Amino acid sequence: MEEFTRRVYAYVPFIKLTELMLEVDTSIRFSRHATHLQSGATPKDITALYAVILADAINLGLTRMADAVPGMTFERLAWVADWYVREDTYTKMLAEIVNRLQQHPFAANWGTGTTSSSDTQWFPSGGRRNARAQVNAKYGRGPGLKTSLEQLRSLPKKAREENPA
Repeated sequence: MEEFTRRVYAYVPFIKLTELMLEVDTSIRFSRHATHLQSGATPKDITALYAVILADAINLGLTRMADAVPGMTFERLAWVADWYVREDTYTKMLAEIVNRLQQHPFAANWGTGTTSSSDTQWFPSGGRRNARAQVNAKYGRGPGLKTSLEQLRSLPKKAREENPA
């Protein structure tokens, strides 16, 4: 399994998270929804906007993000956060990303988009497990299945009738 994992990762290009954010934003333009609280203008300091979003997403905080990014200051990040990043702007930015993702043909493999990962349930299963099994941060090393009602509903009708809940 380790060899397989290493070979698969060899095909995945290395990219910085900030570069990925820029690439996605260039395509989707989600940052246009981060508007100034008073003027409605979009931010001129897009690097600071990405840093604020990333700090929030990974629970790093603005102080530590400023320390981690060369040339960035807490004051610069705090100003962008105060004037451009609010619940309504986050909602619009996220909706822009989700809507684009749902338009991609491969998205159908994950269902209709009516549930989220927080809607799933973990079902522990018995049996033996490999001592080197991948660790699930929330559920540990034990074997099991994580699924949602949407995924269960997508099972063939005959399988659901033969195995009622």
